[in-house]
Amino acid sequence: MKGGGQLSKISLKNICKKYEENEDYSVKDFSIDIKENEFIVFVGPSGCGKSTSLRMIAGLEDITSGELYIDGKLSNDLAPKDRNIAMVFQSYALYPHLSVYDNIGFGLKIRKLDKKIIDEKVRSTAEILSLTNYLNRKPKDLSGGQRQRVALGRAIVKESDIFLMDEPLSNLDAKLRVEMREEIVNLKNKLGSTVIYVTHDQTEAMTMATRIVCLNDGIIQQIGSPRELYTNPINAFVAGFLGSPAMNFINGEVKSGAFYDDKGNKILSGISLEDRPLTLGIRPEALELSNSEGLPFSVNLIELLGSDYNISGKLFGNKIILKCDLEKNPRDKGELFVKIPREKTYFFDRDSGDRIFIGESYED
Repeated sequence: MKGGGQLSKISLKNICKKYEENEDYSVKDFSIDIKENEFIVFVGPSGCGKSTSLRMIAGLEDITSGELYIDGKLSNDLAPKDRNIAMVFQSYALYPHLSVYDNIGFGLKIRKLDKKIIDEKVRSTAEILSLTNYLNRKPKDLSGGQRQRVALGRAIVKESDIFLMDEPLSNLDAKLRVEMREEIVNLKNKLGSTVIYVTHDQTEAMTMATRIVCLNDGIIQQIGSPRELYTNPINAFVAGFLGSPAMNFINGEVKSGAFYDDKGNKILSGISLEDRPLTLGIRPEALELSNSEGLPFSVNLIELLGSDYNISGKLFGNKIILKCDLEKNPRDKGELFVKIPREKTYFFDRDSGDRIFIGESYED
């Protein structure tokens, strides 16, 4: 299949998972075709089914219904060891009494490969991960980032062309997470592997993925590139989950071409929608700060984040967050005002959450 580009590396067809003790499905009707060399990220809140989906691909969870194909082969009942998949978990799961060298080569030793072959594979893997100087150390003598690289090395040395990663960076501090994100993407590009990566961190999803699968309550909400999900979210859940700070939402209704919040305050004019209850969405960075005109903005908190500010406050009692650069210098202003650019607004159905409108263009 290498270089073919036509067949899917992994295909999930209407996959469902239901545990006997649960009334509801943990994963429902999960379908996706994953091409060779893709970096797919499953993202969503805790309990949304992303790790369960990953474990079904790995063979660590039984599939209740649906079909899983790996390299075109029906794999529902294929043993995990026969799926040519390497998995990296949230916990490093290193053997504390073994050296880095022996941890990386442990799986090869179990397979009873020739010692010379094991040595070549371990050392070449260590070089890829900048671990050559640490091969004789024990895990307790390593930093968190180094331990995670050893865990990656144990997966790489298997020479699988599919990597499954279940929140591998969640135990690292913020700085290390940024560094390891870059390392994992570079590693994936160097190896030419297909990666399926699970995280609840939308920043990881946005920065690493070629495509994102956004899940909620075991159901796929939207699949697409990070840019597509950010700029063209299919519903309020996706719009609110992706983006930092999260999208602002104001409940209200359209009346005679204007949007009013639930307290009857006029928020936006010139809306080409029929009169109905709606939810307005606007991203924090799309709001415009002013000291003289616009809607009155009551500030609660100003956070300096280095290159910009996050300003939390209320617009007629509606909680919103505004993001602006340092040049605005909101600390020097008295009463503040905000403008809502109509072309950057989203409207969602109040009941279903489905997006019905972006800016001034209707969407089918």
